[in-house]
Amino acid sequence: MKQHKYVLAIALIALCLTALVGASAAANPLSNPNGLALDAKGNLYVANTHGNGTGNVIVFNPSYNLQTALTITQGIKTPAALAFDPSGNLWVANAGALAQYANGIPTGQSFGYACTSFAIDGNDDLYCTNGTNGGYFNVTVFSSTLAYTPIEPVNFLDLTIATPIYGVALSGNVLAIGGPNGTSLNSLYTALQQNALAGTTYPTMTGAAIGGAGGGVFYVGNLDGTLDYVFYNGGVAFFATLGFTPTGIAVDNARGRIYVANGAGNSIAVYNTAGTLIHTIK
Repeated sequence: MKQHKYVLAIALIALCLTALVGASAAANPLSNPNGLALDAKGNLYVANTHGNGTGNVIVFNPSYNLQTALTITQGIKTPAALAFDPSGNLWVANAGALAQYANGIPTGQSFGYACTSFAIDGNDDLYCTNGTNGGYFNVTVFSSTLAYTPIEPVNFLDLTIATPIYGVALSGNVLAIGGPNGTSLNSLYTALQQNALAGTTYPTMTGAAIGGAGGGVFYVGNLDGTLDYVFYNGGVAFFATLGFTPTGIAVDNARGRIYVANGAGNSIAVYNTAGTLIHTIK
């Protein structure tokens, strides 16, 4: 009889361990998600900003399934922002550095520069936002043809959205920069030629996170938990109520999806182009 009790006890312990392993496997892989980026196949790359110098980049396929084999950890330290260049390489803004990855492996193309957010144009030039100009926030452009040495620093001293910068995005020939007083939409060519920004600022928006949708159109998330649709030549339209402050936005034009990161909620909301929530990744 004792032997049967021991067998039963062992069986119960094994069952408990199996349950724990299952619970662990089902744990939320998102940990303070911030920057989002989409590759050519529609896979969503997410910067998990764990803090304390740690973090990773995880990947979900278009069916919202986690692709564990694509997780990037090498060289990742508190990642804040992500973007793909025209060649399909992923750039990651880590704590104090920008680094390039090909198929999840560092290419060796890296330089020490602290970017809070960044965007990449069709020429592989990087537009990095930072606050290193005597306490003022600015944008520095790194040219791929000059081995990513700093060129054309755009100073924010004369702009209404002086401090801070919450997000930056490119859509066609339009550079969008979000701040506490609004979102500034500027001609990219004019900004580079004149080394200044002189576009239109929409004062009703806070520009917490921005995603370009092509043709000078942007989705702009606000600190009050709303999402706006912004036209370079046509003003602003309300898009959706999020219920949280967005920490990152990526737009999948091919599938008609807008991904919005909820850092505090460890989740990613997925909207269609009609402003309807169609899925939540968590």
